[in-house]
Amino acid sequence: MLRSGEMTRLSLGFFIVALLQVPASDRAAIARYQAAIKSGSIEAAFTELRSLGATLPRVLESLSDSEFKQLERDLPGAVVNREEVLVVAPEADYFVNLATSRGDAADRRFFATFKMVYPDNTWPAYFVQQTDYSGCAAFGSGKLVEAYRLWSDFQKAFPNRYGAAVRNELARVSNELTQSTCACGDAPSIRSELQRFIREFPTSSIRARVEERLKALEAGKSDIRLGCISG
Repeated sequence: MLRSGEMTRLSLGFFIVALLQVPASDRAAIARYQAAIKSGSIEAAFTELRSLGATLPRVLESLSDSEFKQLERDLPGAVVNREEVLVVAPEADYFVNLATSRGDAADRRFFATFKMVYPDNTWPAYFVQQTDYSGCAAFGSGKLVEAYRLWSDFQKAFPNRYGAAVRNELARVSNELTQSTCACGDAPSIRSELQRFIREFPTSSIRARVEERLKALEAGKSDIRLGCISG
């Protein structure tokens, strides 16, 4: 019978043979991801997968078809795509089910939130995809404010869990509220979303910037493109 250390070395050795185009650091991260999934360390698994999402796409096109299929098998719970757009991302339903069956309250709450914000796994609900890699912000739908609320509520309820991921999500939706210049709708829809945010988050750290955007919009000096087609 093989000892655990021997199994780890054999697994890493297999990755070296099967996925020669994948950097050693990513192969090690894949091994850690698999170990976290197997042990039920859901937060650690998600962290590893998000890290891989930032580094692994750059080599996807260099993989042979057999290597790519092997990579998909090696990353259960991941959306791996190299057609038109390069993506390695968590599959929301997989993690929701994993959290339900093996996770704690923080895991279940995090992935319920993740599923609501990322219903199709890769694009947030407050963003309307228009091309393979771009789109417009869905001002007026209420989804920007709702995403901010969901992540803020999670952060308050579980301040010591999924910290980096939640901070990144809050930064992403905050950026759309305060800096995005491509809006799907018209001026009234933008005004509605910004007013709702100011009303519902009076003590938010980004309130002042949201107010500035609203004032610029009402003064006809906004840099936001209305009915924007990205690309």
